[in-house]
Amino acid sequence: MKASERKFKQDVPFEEIPACLRRLADALEKKDNNLPPELSDLPEPIGRLELKGKAAGGGWTLKIKIKADPPAEPTAPEAGADEPSSGPAPVKPSIKYKPLKKRMKSSFKEIGEALEQQKLPEPEILNGFLSDSERMMAFAGKKYGEPDYPAYREACRQLADAYEARNWTAFKDGYARLEQLKKDCHKAYK
Repeated sequence: MKASERKFKQDVPFEEIPACLRRLADALEKKDNNLPPELSDLPEPIGRLELKGKAAGGGWTLKIKIKADPPAEPTAPEAGADEPSSGPAPVKPSIKYKPLKKRMKSSFKEIGEALEQQKLPEPEILNGFLSDSERMMAFAGKKYGEPDYPAYREACRQLADAYEARNWTAFKDGYARLEQLKKDCHKAYK
């Protein structure tokens, strides 16, 4: 088996299937509490997940296959791009920019709606937004707002910390900070 994939087969009684699926969800959400060895250290970024179940005898056989997306191909610098940095060569992200930004806009709006209702957003909404933010920051070049990535990354970290601490005021302030950074970036690069 390649390092970029995990395959395992498990025989379980039918009533234990929900617990198995919860452990898989914990692994995908990177919750490290009591994960079985086959679910720890999953390949990233996950590009394919197959789950098959079949009744066998008095129980079920579950087959799970998880594969990572192949590494992105290095790209040539853009014509007219800024001076090359001393860091690693930029890589082409494995997803398209416009659908990613559309998804981010939607999840950011859902976070704002939760705040308007005086509550914190659901964890999957926040986690999706933060994951997509990291994906967005893989796009290199000034036209994507790369010079603003350090401030944006720090604002995302502060938002996540406030959520983890269940600090309503800090979370609301973090959201406002991200909203201002977004407006400033879009104004500068559109």
